[in-house]
Amino acid sequence: MKKFVSLLISLLFAQMIFAETSADVANRATALRCLKIAESCLVSEDYKNAFNQSEMGLSYDDSISDLFYVKAAASLRLEKTKAEVLTILANAFEKNNWVEYMETGARILYADLLSDRGDYQKSMEILNAEPFLYSADAEFIRIKNEYRTGTEDSIGRARNKINAARRIYASDLRFMQCFFYFEAAYKLYKISHNIEYKTPEIVQTIANAYMLHLPDYSGKNQELELMASFFAEGDAKNRLIRAIDAKNMSIQPLLAVAVLYHGLYNEQQALDLFFETSGNTISLNLLECMASLIKSEEAKYQLAERLTNIECTLLIDEDFDLQNELVVIYKNGRPDSFTYTKHNDGIIDIQATCDLGSVDTLSLNDCVQISYYAYPEVRDIYGDKGTEKEVYFEFLRKVFDYSVLDMQKHPLMEPAGVDFYIPRINKDYKFPELEDVRKVCSRMKCYISERDAGYVVYNMFEGQPVEAVFYEGGKMYATCNFSAGLPFVRFADYDGDGYFETQEIFDLYNPEQNAIADENKNIVAHIFSVVAKEQNLYLRKVRIDRNANKHCEFIEEYEQNGDVITLWDNNDDGVTDCKFVKFAAKDGEQVKDLTVYYDKNGREVISMDCLDDIPVKLVENQTHELIIYAGKFDEVYWIENQGEQELESKILDKLGQEFGTEITQGKTFLLQIEDKRVSVIRVGTKLFFRIIPEQGQVNENED
Repeated sequence: MKKFVSLLISLLFAQMIFAETSADVANRATALRCLKIAESCLVSEDYKNAFNQSEMGLSYDDSISDLFYVKAAASLRLEKTKAEVLTILANAFEKNNWVEYMETGARILYADLLSDRGDYQKSMEILNAEPFLYSADAEFIRIKNEYRTGTEDSIGRARNKINAARRIYASDLRFMQCFFYFEAAYKLYKISHNIEYKTPEIVQTIANAYMLHLPDYSGKNQELELMASFFAEGDAKNRLIRAIDAKNMSIQPLLAVAVLYHGLYNEQQALDLFFETSGNTISLNLLECMASLIKSEEAKYQLAERLTNIECTLLIDEDFDLQNELVVIYKNGRPDSFTYTKHNDGIIDIQATCDLGSVDTLSLNDCVQISYYAYPEVRDIYGDKGTEKEVYFEFLRKVFDYSVLDMQKHPLMEPAGVDFYIPRINKDYKFPELEDVRKVCSRMKCYISERDAGYVVYNMFEGQPVEAVFYEGGKMYATCNFSAGLPFVRFADYDGDGYFETQEIFDLYNPEQNAIADENKNIVAHIFSVVAKEQNLYLRKVRIDRNANKHCEFIEEYEQNGDVITLWDNNDDGVTDCKFVKFAAKDGEQVKDLTVYYDKNGREVISMDCLDDIPVKLVENQTHELIIYAGKFDEVYWIENQGEQELESKILDKLGQEFGTEITQGKTFLLQIEDKRVSVIRVGTKLFFRIIPEQGQVNENED
């Protein structure tokens, strides 16, 4: 028999494992089918379905790296932010479970996005990890990383790699574009800042080799040809420029710089071409070049006239990575707004609106909003929208400054006699520290979880709250004043009638004797939010007086040792009717509680001690300890003598008929059940029955 039972258990266990394994196999098969469909959609440029199929596949099996890669590639085409795509790719490499030949493509995409984000070292590590990637894509990304790193050594390595790649990948225009774009940017910077520049020999060698293929009369590479013209010599530069279709609006500003630099246009003509054909979008690098190349007073005056009232979008590449981190919108010649994307990953780090060029509001990472009296003098700060940390601060004049940038006059525009302001970002900026802000704010508003749409407004003085008003959707429901120090009282209206019937007394507890229940701490956190987290604050007592007669119908006290004492005055005569004490739980011991009922004069009528909610002691009139027996039904007990189950059932039926569920606590009732008289008393949720002898007397509590 034992062998049979053992065999049965083994079979059941094996069946469970088989069922689980079968489900896993089925899920993986479905995920792989989704992968095939997603891959096909990606190849056919159906990016939405590629994304949806990869999502579905991951819902069946999220261990397959290929699904993450397809999802990432589709997301990029669907214009998700690069930050989102990088997160998806990071998951793919964290799983490191490739079922097809997609890992190489994923490494290329990951390295390319990391390069755009500025993580050049990590991008290189992805490409150089085993197995080492050597391909046109990999070399192109390595060259970008070297150029973008921006040191003399890294730029030298980039040039050497380009020199090799132009022979190996002769038909791949990306290398030519990368070379001329970066090298032209360096040269334009030297031109604009009047720094002497001599083209390095290797740069001229590469440029000459590439220019053998130019001009490209297909018209596809006009911007590239313009970039190349800065390295052309003799008639070659004129031939390149004249081969360009001047109707291509996207390169007109660059063309204006090129023709002015090469002396093919006069300053007046170049300025007209630059501004009138820019489409109101201008690169700061090109504007700087124009300003530096202009020498005549007449042209300088014209430049000043245009900049004084210019309305355009200015694109600023701050670190020579050929990406615009800062985009500034100008109105009436002054910055009107701007955005700053530090990592070029689609996440806007700083967004600002301006008033006549002075910063009026700032948004940091879309989670901290700051408004100003006059920058950098802060008016208010609103932080962490949509989170439990949501908080708002107000400041008086001249008490708190915060800046992440300076509005500076551009020195290259000053010779033209114009004050042209550019925002200069402090890349090492930090968020305002909560403690620094609290010390100087005049008001602080915190969203709290005590009520839906609830928040509290603190009036502050020298970093400390002096008054708090609590609101729910704009309606005040509680208030408290801290000016008298600790303990302090909060007055609350819980029934919404406009009368603040509840008093909540708060105090500090001794952390060395911390027995305050977590529930108590949570209550405080829900009410006082960030203030509570910085102090050892706890709810010490609650008092409720519903009719304002100074008699509290309910009182509850929370001792520092963890005990909770509750008092009721049911008839509102100022005399306690019932007391309940829940003693703090101790390790290895049963939880103890005590219930006491009083008469109208405050004398104790009956008391009950429980361990783990089971009555162990019942005392009548403080002197007579009664013997207790557990009944047959839950929460039913017998005093002195235990009755039969049938009698117990009849008593419960009669109580239900006469009182329903409303049996007064601590009051004795006399019931006649056939030939027996039974006294009944309710203590808490428990019912106590006592059979009265025929000659016995019952002291009934009439009040």
